[in-house]
Amino acid sequence: MERLAMAGTRRGRAWTAKTAWAALALLSGHNPTWISASEKSRLKSRLRELDADAVHVLARNKDKTHRYRATPDGVAALNDHLIPSGASAMREESIAGTFGMAGGSGTAEGYVMVGDVSALADAFGLIEDPDGNAIIHEVDLDEPFADGRAPVAAIAVDLMDSLATRERSAGQRVINELLHV
Repeated sequence: MERLAMAGTRRGRAWTAKTAWAALALLSGHNPTWISASEKSRLKSRLRELDADAVHVLARNKDKTHRYRATPDGVAALNDHLIPSGASAMREESIAGTFGMAGGSGTAEGYVMVGDVSALADAFGLIEDPDGNAIIHEVDLDEPFADGRAPVAAIAVDLMDSLATRERSAGQRVINELLHV
């Protein structure tokens, strides 16, 4: 309930996964080659009208999120199989600096391609838990991760899903900064 209340609602349709990832790529300074030039132009115009909360709500279809409970050893091992996002991305110094945070310990959060979630859950003995310490975002579009990293805007949107005020605020601040660059 807390997560749903925090996410809020917005009139209109959420972006498709392709459009959400294109928006997050644009905000992160990348060129989303999976959309046409005219789609890119319309999306850039649309982004100029939005704030962080709107981006967060509109991008909600970017992935399918699975939440699990894992042992501390399982969290450490699972992190090696994910493209880091959310609090887990703070283990990288440059990302932590962008968000003014540190840490990432105690949780595993990141991206995998469609079909990899159940194999990871089985391999690491993950148990479904809506408040779990292992958050796996399943995506079917690999282009946003061409450099092996999640776009900064995606990390920020994922932080905005956190129940921790500091993480949520950091994600919101970074998205607002990216919108006004």
